[in-house]
Amino acid sequence: MDSLIMLLEEMDKILQEISPMKVKIKQKDLIKFHEITGVPEAQINQSSESIVTPTYFLTLLAPLGTKLMLKILEHQNLPKISGFIHSKSEVNFFKPIQYGAYEVWSRVETLQKKQGKMGNYIVLTFRMSLMNEKEEEVGNDIHQFFLRLPEEAD
Repeated sequence: MDSLIMLLEEMDKILQEISPMKVKIKQKDLIKFHEITGVPEAQINQSSESIVTPTYFLTLLAPLGTKLMLKILEHQNLPKISGFIHSKSEVNFFKPIQYGAYEVWSRVETLQKKQGKMGNYIVLTFRMSLMNEKEEEVGNDIHQFFLRLPEEAD
């Protein structure tokens, strides 16, 4: 079996082990965040829907993304990674986000091997989907990483 397919299967297993992760969108946390970033509190209090900005969404999901990357980097069946660069993040909203509890499901979108002047890399793109109680994807955060492989890795 191709090593990239095996790697994809291993990463998918890791994601399935830690999904779903739970998050809560609380009005008091959102108010505090928006106080710091400059969104008027009156605008937040007048709505039953949370005013989730891409910045808040990234902040909300950051601990989960960190947990995910640590699980991937420490996994014994994956090639040793000598460095990584977070190269892209894209936030998408599909439905209004209410205050309350959500599940975050993660999956690998793409996995490619690349070779360049600076060495061998794996390009990993994964999606973190925010799911409501109806199991609808209300938003997602798509991340891309360049994972540098040691010179002897293929």
